Amino acid sequence: MSVGIDPEAAQSEQASFLQRLALDANADARSVRRAYARELKLIDQEHDVVQFQDLRLAYELALEWAEFRDGDGRDASARGGRPPAAFDAPLAEETASDGAQDPSAQDTADRALERFASASEALRTHGAADDPAAWIECLEHTLDDAGMINLAARAGFESRIACLLADGWRPGHESLFGAACSVFDWTRDHRRVRSLGESGAVLCRAIDECMMAQAQPPAVLAAQLKAAARLRDPRRPTKGEIVDIMQHIEDLLARYPAWLSMISNVANIAIWREASTDVRGWRRTQVSNPGAVHARAGAANNWWTLVAAIVMLLNILSRCSGN
Repeated sequence: MSVGIDPEAAQSEQASFLQRLALDANADARSVRRAYARELKLIDQEHDVVQFQDLRLAYELALEWAEFRDGDGRDASARGGRPPAAFDAPLAEETASDGAQDPSAQDTADRALERFASASEALRTHGAADDPAAWIECLEHTLDDAGMINLAARAGFESRIACLLADGWRPGHESLFGAACSVFDWTRDHRRVRSLGESGAVLCRAIDECMMAQAQPPAVLAAQLKAAARLRDPRRPTKGEIVDIMQHIEDLLARYPAWLSMISNVANIAIWREASTDVRGWRRTQVSNPGAVHARAGAANNWWTLVAAIVMLLNILSRCSGN
């Protein structure tokens, strides 16, 4: 149905529907969709039904205005004032080949995940998989698709990203985790994350653990992140790496298991533990209990200090007796 836009009124002043989306009169259709997606994240759709309806109306008005202003809506009168359906064209063109005239929200979410998977592979191929900004752009580009205006489709895509992360680390997921938290606003609204089912529960634990880890002293966190990065490398660790890193890996696994599984390859821990059996003597003790080694090293230093003091005292007494 028509949303009843008056192009002249919209052009003569900053219309309320544009103000609702924080847009000016020059906004194009893409900007309208992005603004709608941004504002949608700020609404509790279960309880703020009126706000959602107002936002949806503003979106439809703004989209029709953008199409009219760009010339896409000049034949609106021929359609009886009905807003153009062209903003669904990319999805319609994509599904025309298989005869899907009206794909379900789940089909739309599946197709979005396929596009995201292709974009993800391109990031890895071009060496950008460790760039959080690239992952954010990739997620937002997928959500910008016209078909993703459907709320159920967006929720379905979000759920699929949650499952992807909860299934365990893959190359680039150490950056995708933070990007998804930012794009879907997972750190702010745990209730929404829990609504994603079992994957959401895993994500909630990982988010909580990540925040706890980030509250540590910077040097400790830096050492742990370095250990997690090395754990992603399938190469067998050297003895020196075992001594320097193994304890950090064990600490991460003990304190932040869900977060570690998102950002690193926990399957490689077995390789590290096997390699640690090759470390013998005092080095094995250092790996298993570095604090005890430091304590013994401190005690040894104190003993040698005492010996040096006694020798010095005897030398002074010897000089005095010679005089």
